[in-house]
Formats: sequence, C-alpha cells, structure tokens
Amino acid sequence: MKRRIFTICSIVSLLLCVVTFVLWVASHFDPLKSRGYVLPHTNPHPILVDVDRGMLEIMGQNPFPFGNPVRFRLLGFRVNTHFTYHSTAPWYIGIPLYAPVAASLLLPAVALARRRSTRLSSTNCKSCGYDLRATPDRCPECGHIPLNRTVAKT
Repeated sequence: MKRRIFTICSIVSLLLCVVTFVLWVASHFDPLKSRGYVLPHTNPHPILVDVDRGMLEIMGQNPFPFGNPVRFRLLGFRVNTHFTYHSTAPWYIGIPLYAPVAASLLLPAVALARRRSTRLSSTNCKSCGYDLRATPDRCPECGHIPLNRTVAKT
C-alpha cells in the first residue's frame, strides 16, 4: 500500500513539474503580457499573482505594518517590503519558476532510483530484469548468462 501511494505521489509530482515547466517557458514567450490574477477573499487589500519572464510574482497592496523595510535577492528569489507613495505594490515576493520545477522533480527521481535499484538486484537478470532465483545459471527469458555463474556442461 505504501508503495502504491508513493507511486501515485510521484506521478502527481511529475505532472506538476511538467505543468510548471510549460508555464515557465510560456512566460518568456507570452505576447499578451497578462495583468495577473487577484486572489479571492483578499479584500479590501487585494493580493495579485502573476507569472512574467520566468518569475512567479506575488504582490500586495497592504504594507507590512511592523518592522523595517526588507529587500532581499538571492538566486532569483526576491522579497521587497519597501514602498514609496508612487508604488502600486507595497510588498512583492518573486519566486523563480526553476525552483518549483526542481522541487517537483525530487520525488520522481527518488522513485526512479528505488525502482532501478530493486530491478538491478543480484537475483535479477542484468539484461531483462527476470528473477533468476529458480534458474541461477541462465536467464530463461533472454538467455543471458550471469557473470558470476557458469553454465553447467552436460
């Protein structure tokens, strides 16, 4: 049961990776330049979400009420809580789309590595993966002779 759940989660993660990758590529070539999407239930200070040039941008109208302004940039990630009176978005969070692509590839990579390690165990044929516990001298599926074993001559 755990294996099935892990496989389903890996498939969903791989689909999210493909969707995010397509969104990432499309954001560089979008000729219409979308205006973004306002999240529901964020009135009276709406939160705007947009994808532009490989960045997931989250912007808000309500300034952070406490603390000093924050400006942060590292590996494409951006956070800015500094605003001026001419600013349309008092706070801004930018996430490069390569980050969700890389994060959503982790689970399928682990699943692939686990599957490959179980497939290439010492009791399986190295060519086709057939279980050789009953016939250790030669694979009945493909005829491959394991390196550690020799065929008994009659």
